[in-house]
Amino acid sequence: MAFPDTGILPATINREKEMNSLPVKGHPEGARLWQWMDDEPCPRVGIQEMIRNPYLLDGVMGLSLRRGKNPVIAAVNGIAMGGGFEAVLNCDLVVSSPEAEFSLPEVQRGLYAGGGGLAAIVWTCGMQIGSELALTGRRASAEERKRLGWINVIAMSPKTVVPEAIEMARMIASYSPDAVIATHLGLRELSERNGIRNLTERTTQQYGRR
Repeated sequence: MAFPDTGILPATINREKEMNSLPVKGHPEGARLWQWMDDEPCPRVGIQEMIRNPYLLDGVMGLSLRRGKNPVIAAVNGIAMGGGFEAVLNCDLVVSSPEAEFSLPEVQRGLYAGGGGLAAIVWTCGMQIGSELALTGRRASAEERKRLGWINVIAMSPKTVVPEAIEMARMIASYSPDAVIATHLGLRELSERNGIRNLTERTTQQYGRR
């Protein structure tokens, strides 16, 4: 975690030996980080950098079921599979490497995506496309994800993913904090009313860990 500019909070998962997978305790730690960003007056935009792959009360990395007042940009610089992709689906904006790949492979391993991804994928692209991707678990490129409306920007190269995300964050952070917060909450209102978090919790209660 570092502060490249006023109002911007980038966070990077740096667990190369574990291919950036997170232990169970890492998820509530992520939730506390994003809650701190919302509670503090200075940070206005968060950036979660995902390199390779990264029953959760707060969702994956505290992001996939997050309800927060400040926007978060996903900077995807590798493979976002499973929980990593669930976190991306619930971020407000996505900047992706041209080499990034995305998938929900849980069904291929006898599991289900329990971090909010199932409801979010249908909310984002509809039942049929969402069903195809979740039920087959196939990988898709950044170009395909952009066509489906899940990616805002495909960076010029893997090296420019974070700088381009920071530039986007600078633009947002330069505006009135109250205007950004109100606009962000207004954009989130419809998905909250449709209950992505509530639907995920219902599925977890029925099929999750006992």
